Amino acid sequence: DMFSRLPRKDVFYYLIDAYRLRVDDEYNFTGDARGLYGGDEEDAFYDFDEFLTLAKKKKLLPSWWNDDAEDELADISLKLIPYALEKSDLSDMERYTSSPFIAMELRMIAEVVYRTSASSY
Repeated sequence: DMFSRLPRKDVFYYLIDAYRLRVDDEYNFTGDARGLYGGDEEDAFYDFDEFLTLAKKKKLLPSWWNDDAEDELADISLKLIPYALEKSDLSDMERYTSSPFIAMELRMIAEVVYRTSASSY
């Protein structure tokens, strides 16, 4: 799977940040305002849940994924989904300092989930 090389906790951050970067990209490339950009925190959580549902349907999540993992993801997402994420923010995030291509990696995750790039609209 696409997350096999990552530690468990990193998978949660990659999913959350792939979603947040995608929402920002769509807004910047197309003006499409959804999730946090199109409403409030509740809209953002609902939109992220749809992203996760697509990832599950496409069997993109790690083999160890279960209800406990989903609960852990939900706990972490409560702290992050309400906040925008721009590409420039990634280089300042300690969890990504060793990954010079993190923006590309996160965008690729979202492209696989949505089956399209944010700039292809």
